[in-house]
Amino acid sequence: MLNSSKSTVNILLEEEIVPLKQAAASHFFRDFVMISLALGTGLRNSEITNLTIECIRPLYEISNILDLPGTIAKGGYSRQIPLRPDLRALLQKFLEWKWNNGEQIYGEAPLFVSRYTHRYLNPRDFQRILRSISLASIGRTIHPHVLRHTFASRLLSVSNLRIVQKLLGHKNLSTTQIYTHPSNNELFDAIKKM
Repeated sequence: MLNSSKSTVNILLEEEIVPLKQAAASHFFRDFVMISLALGTGLRNSEITNLTIECIRPLYEISNILDLPGTIAKGGYSRQIPLRPDLRALLQKFLEWKWNNGEQIYGEAPLFVSRYTHRYLNPRDFQRILRSISLASIGRTIHPHVLRHTFASRLLSVSNLRIVQKLLGHKNLSTTQIYTHPSNNELFDAIKKM
């Protein structure tokens, strides 16, 4: 018998998302924003940690589109990712928070910086932060790529594989298919509908 509470790939279960984000919010606002942005955009670890203010705010307000330049995106291929209104509002609050905490918010400044050095976080920093928060909140450690898997799986449930491919920045559809395995719950639901 299939275990309906587990998924076939390493993604966050719906009931894990809120506790993870709550723990991140109580840990450090920057961490909450990083995790929320990763879950809402499907960005890779290195893409999240290399974002600049200009990627989210090219002029004077948060854009509807996150503009990921080829200098940050894997493979050197730029892409644009729509931002939901809740993410835009969160990013606006984050910029205000950064300003109030003495962090730079001009165009080329890093979006996410170290608490102490105010320099770019590196991907290992995000891995460490997420590992600690996830273990404390959901009882297992996760890697930033799990946030990407989760985004892809959730997006596929409301769209199609081509949209997921474009937003994840994959050149080949076969690469996207790796990210979008059905969960055991989805398998059960499909069988029940027969």
